Amino acid sequence: GDSLVYLPIQITAPTVMLLIFAISVLNRINEMADLRNWKNIKKLEYMNSHDVLTGVYNRQMLDPEKFKNHYFLLFDIDFFKKVNDEFGHDMGDKVLKKVVQIVDENISKEDMIIRYGGEEFAMILPHAKPEVVAEQIRKDFENYTFNTPEGAKHFTLSIGAAIYDRTYENGSLFFEQADDALYHAKRTGKNK
Repeated sequence: GDSLVYLPIQITAPTVMLLIFAISVLNRINEMADLRNWKNIKKLEYMNSHDVLTGVYNRQMLDPEKFKNHYFLLFDIDFFKKVNDEFGHDMGDKVLKKVVQIVDENISKEDMIIRYGGEEFAMILPHAKPEVVAEQIRKDFENYTFNTPEGAKHFTLSIGAAIYDRTYENGSLFFEQADDALYHAKRTGKNK
């Protein structure tokens, strides 16, 4: 059969030091790979929970059971399709980013903004007075001047509100109330 051949090696202090160094380098490489994997996982978690364009939470973060006794504002940008059609998607992106900036300037750190879809956003307000916050955001957005190829333009928002108290059987009924309030604002003239 096969027989093993043993070669005599002389282990010296420099050889031991070199082996220890090689092992520590390999351990460090493994730690770096683990850190890189951790960073990639964190990046994927962020991408899964945040809107890429605006940086706010996406609708996956909207769990109505977490927001009992919170105010909920649902809003969208009036005539947003027209913004994209007339001025291009880059301008549409600027409008979306600006509305997020304006909202962020008018809410506290406890409040949450979520991109619900397209040009529609939701805000969760645990303590604020929703009418005050909504009206300030609406005014600030309406007063902001966008520079377009056709000159200065102003755009508007419509906002609906609800409070998630224990009178709702489930979260979808709660969203329906906020959605109904939003569409009431749109049907009765927008910018409300």
